[in-house]
Amino acid sequence: MKINSWVKVYTDFLTHEFKTTLKNLKDFNMRTNIGLKTNPKDVFANADPHNERQKEKNRGLLMKVMKHISEMKNVKGQISVVIERMRNMVLKLKKHGIQITEKSEEEPLQAIEASEAGFNETEKKVNEIKKDIINIIADEAIEVKKKLDIFGVKVNEFKTDFKSSLPYAYDENLSIAEILANYGKIDEYYVRLQKFEQ
Repeated sequence: MKINSWVKVYTDFLTHEFKTTLKNLKDFNMRTNIGLKTNPKDVFANADPHNERQKEKNRGLLMKVMKHISEMKNVKGQISVVIERMRNMVLKLKKHGIQITEKSEEEPLQAIEASEAGFNETEKKVNEIKKDIINIIADEAIEVKKKLDIFGVKVNEFKTDFKSSLPYAYDENLSIAEILANYGKIDEYYVRLQKFEQ
């Protein structure tokens, strides 16, 4: 009874693990394909160079696509191990005579093959889009560098102004109005600092 109980615990775990891993792979393929529906190359080619709002929207799309490309790179490094693990799980479950899927569902090994083929198609799509946007990424990197340089100058100006304007000592002869004015100045710098954080 104990052996049968442990076999059941183990096979239940394998069944759950197999179904979860297969679902994760299918979800990854679907999520990536949805995320790559719009090629940034097409959007950037038709963009109005003077419309700042549109440029920001296009950059947002580019960032989302780059995130999917990065995720693909991470998953690609592990996919062969994941596929092999799933096959081994199915073989062990079959050895114990465990029914993995419902009658209406796809046969497990076929489901693995279909998901692997779907992953390969998704990877091809990712590589095509990656090739298409390499120049856009380079151009955007230059723009980001310019913005960072301008931001750095503003931060340094703020720092210099902050250091020279704030009171660093407390004079006992200060009136309540002067003290409150100094706190007001500190509050003003705090608000400006929050804008920098944003």
